[in-house]
Amino acid sequence: MLYNEENIKLFNVYKTKNGNYRSKANNKTYYMHNCKTCGICFIGHKTQQYCSHSCSMNNNLTQEKLKKTIMDKYGVEYALQSSKIREKGNITKQYLYNDVNYVNTKKAIKTKVNRYGNQFKSIIQKMRQTKKDRYGDCNYVNRNKAENTNQIKYGGTYPLADKKIQEKSIKTIRKKYNNNSIINVFQTDHVKSIIQKHVKNNRIVRYDNLKNILNLEGYTLLNSVDDFVNGDIILKFMCPVGHIDRITTSNWYKGSRCGKCFGNRSVAELEISKWLQLLNINVVENDRSIIKPYELDVYLPEHSIAIEYNGLYWHSDCIIDKNYHLKKTELCESSGIQLIHIFENEWLFKKDIVKSVILSKLGIYDTKIYARKCDTRLISSKEKDDFLQTNHLQGKDKSSIKLGLFYNDELVSIMTFGKRKITGGTPKTELIRYCTKLNTIVIGGGSKLFSYYINRYEGNIITYADRRYSDGTFYGKLKFVFNHISPPCYYYVKGYNVTHRSMYQKHMLKNKLDIFDETLTEYENMINNGFRRIWDCGNYVFEFK
Repeated sequence: MLYNEENIKLFNVYKTKNGNYRSKANNKTYYMHNCKTCGICFIGHKTQQYCSHSCSMNNNLTQEKLKKTIMDKYGVEYALQSSKIREKGNITKQYLYNDVNYVNTKKAIKTKVNRYGNQFKSIIQKMRQTKKDRYGDCNYVNRNKAENTNQIKYGGTYPLADKKIQEKSIKTIRKKYNNNSIINVFQTDHVKSIIQKHVKNNRIVRYDNLKNILNLEGYTLLNSVDDFVNGDIILKFMCPVGHIDRITTSNWYKGSRCGKCFGNRSVAELEISKWLQLLNINVVENDRSIIKPYELDVYLPEHSIAIEYNGLYWHSDCIIDKNYHLKKTELCESSGIQLIHIFENEWLFKKDIVKSVILSKLGIYDTKIYARKCDTRLISSKEKDDFLQTNHLQGKDKSSIKLGLFYNDELVSIMTFGKRKITGGTPKTELIRYCTKLNTIVIGGGSKLFSYYINRYEGNIITYADRRYSDGTFYGKLKFVFNHISPPCYYYVKGYNVTHRSMYQKHMLKNKLDIFDETLTEYENMINNGFRRIWDCGNYVFEFK
């Protein structure tokens, strides 16, 4: 047992006058040793040399002794290299399980769960993690070392450069497949059939997946299984109306559908237009007359509001300029129009919040509450996070002061504050979030919460209004003074995950990316890992003194 006070008490051992230890349980004498493998101090029998069985087996002397014993007994270095041992194992399997190829799967799974915490995790994953920790790349291969070793051993950069290896390989293949004319496994009927079966199965899987995806929207797939080769293919389909059309699989996944029904418009744009029309709102679609040469996806002339739907791929910087969204916003402002930018992931996963934002711009609410009938309270971080996740596009924040308005004991509005670190300056207090319950207006709610704060806390306050969906008029009502407009900021996109650039600064990338090169820039490293950038429109910056 390891030498420490807890184990001394646990095993009921006491120290004798001559410095040894005696157990009260069995009256045996124990001695203090240092483990020959790990060097840790432990209490054990007089001749005991190791603190545990694993240390005993990992010791070099033990391993050499074990190898020598196996070599003397079986003539091989490891026991399983012996045909006698393997035969004995097969006899045992046949006797116990009636199968010489039996594998104790349950035991293997139990071992993996105990060792890795997951029955699917393997030594390969452990190797990948070790490579990532050690070299910053889970796929790292020391190619120079491998090539140098092969050069010394085989006279080339790979083993088959050696003629003896080539001859041995050909001999083995011919013997295995009983064919003296072949020189590699790809010429054998067996391997050819495996490849053909794999290709066919892969095509069937792709065909079935896309057929199910199209069926969900009422489309009928007209391709055959043989059309599904690797890469992007042309989908032939019949839409729910009966039109026959073709598009590439990549364009389908990006939102394109039947050209005769939708033209070049995305499904989401049409969905937004139809939703607004059901509310009896006059909608102008794809207008190019107001901010020439640019197009407005959805324009509401009676409300001087336009909506731009920004697909994460088509509006990333690999397709458009980083100032594209800003230019359209500024052109709309000069025409007296507020342009609301909706990112694809927001419409897909936060549709209720997006709709609530648009309706608030139109002055449409399900519930109207007066702040004078509400109580102001400090709220917990959990209350704040839950409320923001449900009601705010940007989700939860990192704030230190959380204020909430309660109407009949229900949280209907919150305002949060925290410290923002300004580059090259001292930290300033920031009004981080103001948020009300979906489809609800709390008249005077912002003023009541802000008054509660300034009556109890001191210092100047800054705040930011996102130009994608705010014109900043709310902060003017709170007596904030306009300071400046910040330039557009970018977010990294992979799939439908959109993350602020601050989470991928270069000094963080080594521990976050599978592929990282210190000599490359932040952006170059992110591109190498399959990320793109999408830009916003900047912020209005306000200050309260």
